[in-house]
Amino acid sequence: MPARSFFCMRHGVTDWNRQGLFQGRTDNALNDDGIAQAHAAAERLRAVSVGHVVSSPLSRALKTAEIVAAASSRCVTIDHGLIELDFGSFEGKPVRELMMQHGKTNAQGLVDMLPADSEPWPMSPRARCALSADGWTGIPMTRSCSFATTP
Repeated sequence: MPARSFFCMRHGVTDWNRQGLFQGRTDNALNDDGIAQAHAAAERLRAVSVGHVVSSPLSRALKTAEIVAAASSRCVTIDHGLIELDFGSFEGKPVRELMMQHGKTNAQGLVDMLPADSEPWPMSPRARCALSADGWTGIPMTRSCSFATTP
């Protein structure tokens, strides 16, 4: 393993994930399965010397990060630049249904159909630069995530 490694984890599952709904800035909590997934991730990382954990402020990402950080006796740093893309008027609406309405057949098609009131794609400079203030320059972010780095 390199002297310094970087791990990106997506948050555990929420009810909206299970229902296939657009979930951007809406602050949904992890469900029981999501909490179990976070604990499983923490267990997998137990053998890694985690030096720093950074998270989006959204509760689903933050709870995932807190579980991972606790297993490594670390604190979580919240970085607002890591917050999920804003899907505007698509928030809470069924992804598949909207894809069918817009004639899209794959995930790449989502980019072309985002509403005018959503955050632009590719991601905003906010997300691209989220970690640069902490020295993690050059790591593009598109999702509400948590990060763990080795010392």
